[in-house]
Amino acid sequence: MIEPRPIPAGSATPPLPGQPPDLPALPGWLSSAAPQSAEMAGFRAGVALAVLDALVADPAVPVGLLASRLALDAAGATARLEGRVVSAGTLRDAYHLAPPGTARGPEGD
Repeated sequence: MIEPRPIPAGSATPPLPGQPPDLPALPGWLSSAAPQSAEMAGFRAGVALAVLDALVADPAVPVGLLASRLALDAAGATARLEGRVVSAGTLRDAYHLAPPGTARGPEGD
């Protein structure tokens, strides 16, 4: 019988067969405090973009799903900027549950 090796504390668990690999995480210092200068804000934005680029380049990531989720978040933020109180679920439902050819209204368009 093969004895499983213990995984050292602090290390990532090995992926199961068929499970996507671990995706990169944002460093803790990236969002821990407000940046002190414009240069630090730019540096942090660059780090976030580098992590996002590594995430999107991974073939195990469903890019279409990620794009849809980002579009839904952007639509919710736009609705809040316009002063409308609408949840992401309401926006999603208004878009996907409207019959074909009908106007989706302000929450779905």
